[in-house]
Amino acid sequence: MLRPYLQHVVSVADVMELCRRELRLYANTGALAPRWASALFTHLATLDAVAMDPELKTRVRSDLESFLKGRAYYHCLGRVWRRSYLLYGPPGTGKSTFAAAMARFLRYDIYDIDLSRAGADELRALLVDTAPRSLTGGRRAPSAVSAAAVMTGGPAL
Repeated sequence: MLRPYLQHVVSVADVMELCRRELRLYANTGALAPRWASALFTHLATLDAVAMDPELKTRVRSDLESFLKGRAYYHCLGRVWRRSYLLYGPPGTGKSTFAAAMARFLRYDIYDIDLSRAGADELRALLVDTAPRSLTGGRRAPSAVSAAAVMTGGPAL
């Protein structure tokens, strides 16, 4: 009886810590060390404010909620606890706002990778240097079309 109670106390403490923590936005510097520069994440986007089909928004929210609750399930399967979305489209269509809304919903930091600065080896090193429970987005700037792959959960690789 004591073990379930202590597990509950630990899980509630983890949730309280996540809610109290300030979110950060990290960008790759292009230098070997430090690889990431950070700033306070102040984007105001929320999932409720994102303009998208209401049914799709409900499915995304449900998927994110089940992802947050599914860490033990992934662990039992021996899988990395992560979720990926590919956001693709021309500039100004809401990809970054959607990623910001997901980060705020999950209470995760964001790692923004400028793919024009990173070769294959550098990209791997950047991904290894990301923190667990974070969103990682990639973009190629400048271009007529931009894409962002967003991954959440445990270590990137």
